[in-house]
Order: sequence, then C-alpha cells, then structure tokens
Amino acid sequence: MKDGRIRLRFFNLGSESSMFFMMRPEEAFTLAVKASEAVADGKKHVFTHKFAGENGEIVTKLTVDSFQSGREGQKVTRHALIISRGEALQVNVPMSAESMLYLAELARFFSIEQAWTQFKKTDGSGATADAGETGAEIEEIEAYQGDTAEQAEEGTARTQSEALVFQAATVKGLTKKAQRAIVEIDGKDVFETRYTKRAEGISVDVGSRVEVAVENGYIAEIRAAA
Repeated sequence: MKDGRIRLRFFNLGSESSMFFMMRPEEAFTLAVKASEAVADGKKHVFTHKFAGENGEIVTKLTVDSFQSGREGQKVTRHALIISRGEALQVNVPMSAESMLYLAELARFFSIEQAWTQFKKTDGSGATADAGETGAEIEEIEAYQGDTAEQAEEGTARTQSEALVFQAATVKGLTKKAQRAIVEIDGKDVFETRYTKRAEGISVDVGSRVEVAVENGYIAEIRAAA
C-alpha cells in the first residue's frame, strides 16, 4: 500500500527485476470480487493498464485465471495470478483456491483502507485517490536506487524492534546474473536479493556454510556460520 494506492509486486526468481501493478481502491475491490468468482465458478478476468513510455505505449495486464488440468475424467481446477508486460515479460503465480480467496480478502480490506488515504504525485503535491492521472497505475520494472534517509531510518527501527531468527544452511547455488546465494530451507530454495543484508566479509561460494534469516520467502540477512 502506498498513498491511496494498492501495489502488487511480482518477482522473477533468480532475476534482479520485479514488476509492480498499482491499483486504485475501486480496482482492488474489483480484484477481490473477481478472485472470489474465479474460485466459485472458474471465471477469468483481465485488468489492463496502459502507459505512454519513451518508446511507445506500454501495456500491462493482470489476469485472475482459473483453469483445469489433468486427464479426462480426472481434471482438477487450478488458479493463478498472472502479470504480463508486452510480449517478453510475464510472471505466473500458481495459487490454491484458499490462497486465491485469501488474496480476495486482502484486496477487499486494502481497498477500503486506502480509500481514505491521500495519493501523492511524484512532485510531492497532493491529490485525492480518485484523481485521474494518465499512467498513474503503472510502474516500470524497478531499478533500485538506494533507500531514502526516511526508508533507511524505518528499516533500522524495524530491525531493532523485530529480532530476526537465523538458521544454519549451506549455499547450494548462485543466481546467474548477480551471483547471489541460494540456500535450501525446509525443502524449498530460498534466494538472496539485492535487499538482503550481508555480513561484512562473508563468502557465498557454493558449499559455504552460512546462517540466514528468512522473511516473506526471501533471505533478509545472511552471515557466516558460527
């Protein structure tokens, strides 16, 4: 959530990029309705945002999908949340029926909460959340430019108030581009990102023993094993 908007962020595992889909409160409420419909009767819904970029129009689509897979007579209904930008960029997030319904509840809650929050333009001036702005709903693939002083201060306060839980792990691989660590926790691969806090002088070569703190499915902090 941010200043009267609800932002969905999608990651490509092993990649340095991520995509945002920014919605007005009423769009988030529609997402809640359509996500519930997808589970109830298999309906599909597509949200389309258009933005005039430097190289022409950029079209981003968010799809609430429901489909069947498996052999005839043994078909199983599955669900997914899919974001696509142009022809080359797409992230598909498979979801269970329960997860899709949970997404619906979150979207419904945030739509009401953010309806009372003022949206701020990039120049810092205020505008109500329903102000019509060309391209306000779309953000390009994020290029990290460092935290602002306010964000850094907020992060420090969070670290001090919330003690991270570390667990031992072995570096099993590295991401292709940035050579960031991949470890296995509870049978699942967990990735280091550009936001991960690394202890000074730590080695993340394959086979290195480390200790990691995991938040939201990613490595929040990594340090050498004791």
